[in-house]
Amino acid sequence: MDQTAWQINTALQVAIRTNNYTFEYASGVQNHLTGKHIKVDDIVPLGSLTKSFTAAGIVQSIQSGKMGWNDTISSHINEIGILDCCVGRSAVR
Repeated sequence: MDQTAWQINTALQVAIRTNNYTFEYASGVQNHLTGKHIKVDDIVPLGSLTKSFTAAGIVQSIQSGKMGWNDTISSHINEIGILDCCVGRSAVR
């Protein structure tokens, strides 16, 4: 395998906060070209990671009865009225 395939910015940041406890941890390389390691207060791009969080939240809402697979998207998030022309009639599934 080409060596450049392994030159990916790979890092992990974790922050757990409660009323009386804070745990922060960071590990990995923020920039493989400079070798800069990541710190807990660095800002990192999430890329497409948020899509999986959105999907998990939708499934939880369906399981709890707050929405259904055949609900239209605009019935839940059409506060500004622009979804009707684009995705308003599209179902959640």
